[in-house]
Amino acid sequence: MKKIIKDDDVLLNDECLTKLPDFLLDVTVMEDFFYSDNYLINLKGSPHTVKGSFYCYNNLLDSLEGAPKEVKGCFSCEENPLTSLKGIPKKIGHHLIIGMEHIEKFTEKYIRSLSKIKGSVLYQDENGFNYEEWEVNEEESPDDRDGAIHGVWGWDRVR
Repeated sequence: MKKIIKDDDVLLNDECLTKLPDFLLDVTVMEDFFYSDNYLINLKGSPHTVKGSFYCYNNLLDSLEGAPKEVKGCFSCEENPLTSLKGIPKKIGHHLIIGMEHIEKFTEKYIRSLSKIKGSVLYQDENGFNYEEWEVNEEESPDDRDGAIHGVWGWDRVR
C-alpha cells in the first residue's frame, strides 16, 4: 500500500536535523514539504513525490541526491554549498530556485538538460532577490537596465 501524507504541509524547519526521518521514504506528500534551516547533508529518505513545493534551502547539501523524483510546485535549494546537481528532480512543476553563487557553474541550459522545469530557473542572492538568466543584447549597455549583474537581468520574481 502506498503511503500518502495529505491535508497538511510537512514542517521540519529549524529542527537541527542531520537526516530525514525514515517514515518519509517512498511517501507522496500532497502539500508542501519544508526541510530548511537544518544541518542536512543529503536528501536521502525524501518523499518520492511532492504535490506542492519542496524547500530544502539553508542546509549543508553538496548535491541533491535523494531528492523527490517529482515536485509539482517549486523546488527551492538555495543557500547550500552545492558542487553537483546529481539527484535533481526529473520534473519540477513550477520554479527551481538556486543560489546566485552557482550561476556560472549551473547555467539554466545545463539545469534544464537534467530536469523538466515548467517555470523559471531563478538564482537567489544573499538578500533574497531572485534573478533569471537572459540573453544580453550587445547594442544595449548593462547600465541601461535596472538590476544588471554580469549579463543577468534580475527582479524579485517570487512573491
